[in-house]
Formats: sequence, C-alpha cells, structure tokens
Amino acid sequence: MQPDFRKPAWHIASYPRSGSNLVRTLLETFSGRPTIGCPQSGKKDLPMHARAVQAGRNPIEITDQDPIGYTSHRPSQIMFHRAHVDAPLGFLFLTRQPGAAIASKLLQEHRRFAALSPLKQRRLIENEIDSYLGLVTFFASEPSATKHHLRFEDLVSASWQDAHLGETLGQLSGVHDDQDIEVPPVSCPKSVGQDDLKLGIAERVARVLTYDDVMEIIIHNS
Repeated sequence: MQPDFRKPAWHIASYPRSGSNLVRTLLETFSGRPTIGCPQSGKKDLPMHARAVQAGRNPIEITDQDPIGYTSHRPSQIMFHRAHVDAPLGFLFLTRQPGAAIASKLLQEHRRFAALSPLKQRRLIENEIDSYLGLVTFFASEPSATKHHLRFEDLVSASWQDAHLGETLGQLSGVHDDQDIEVPPVSCPKSVGQDDLKLGIAERVARVLTYDDVMEIIIHNS
C-alpha cells in the first residue's frame, strides 16, 4: 500500500453513534495510517489499531505514522484540531438517521432513561437534537471543495459496499487506483438498550427532525 504523495487527511466528524469508529477502522486498514481520537472528550480515545491490539483482535498494520483522520463529535473539537494540526484537513462528515443515532446515544449514557421524568426525557432529547443540528449546519457551511458526506446506512449496506466502498476509501486515503487492496468487512455495531424504548425515542425525534430535513440542510446550504 502506497499512499498518494499528497497524503490527504480529514476531519472525521459525526454525531456520536453514527459510525465514526467504523470509518476510522476502514481508513486505517485501507491506508496504513492512524486516526486521532476526539480531543477534550474526558477519556482516552486511542487509534483503532491500538484498540485492536488491546482487545486481542487481528492487528491493523500501520506503515505510515502520518495521521489520516482527526475525530470530532462537536464543533469545538473540530476547532481544536484546526488549532493544533498544521496540515490542511478535508471535512468527512458521517450521518445516521437522527432518531436512531440520538436514541442509541441517550440509552448508552442514561441506562435508566425510562425512569426519568417526562420533562427530563424531553429536555435530554431536545438537547441532543440541537447537538445533531449543530454539526449538520457546521458541515453545511464548509467550502464544498474540501468536504465529503457518508451515510452510516450506506456503510453497512452490502450492495453499497460492493459498488462504492473501495472507490470511496481510495478517494479518501489517496491510495493509488492500481493497488490491489482487500476491503475489510463491514458490519453494523451492536445496539444499546431496549428496542421498544429506542423506537419510542426515535419516534419522538422524528416529530422534530428527520433524515430528509438533514439532507435538505446539507444540500441547500452547501
């Protein structure tokens, strides 16, 4: 694997639970370059190849220590990377259906969400919708020549993988087209929380924000 001489590098931005770890794994495997985790997150966000070693999984071979991606879940984290990375970064934005992503995040962070008062639940959902929209509008305001949008639903679709995944990873990583590189398998991460509760949260989100709303913002403001 020989990365392109330009060594493209990206902000990997997404609302949580939208596939950033999946994309980081794919990019590291495809390019042989590490990805940097979220800054200011309160926890140590290791590169995916280091996580694989810790978990005893098949290692990802890193052949070039120049990072290919810098992960963010909030606009403030994007700005942090911009202040500390000298190289120009493109903007890779990952989206997942808003209700599914928000429900997954809330149930991961609030194990007893069902026991919360209706007012507390509503405020938490409203705050997460605002956070989701904040990232969408931030991405939409970026110069169009430097950004790329991927949908989580496509990444876990076998038909999309067969038709587009290898080409997409090649474009993002700068790997030469004539390189024979096996695309690693992609699978949907395990769900978190109770299915009925997750569905209920997703339905409440959908009354305010749908995937069509998200795509309209991205398309019409880009």
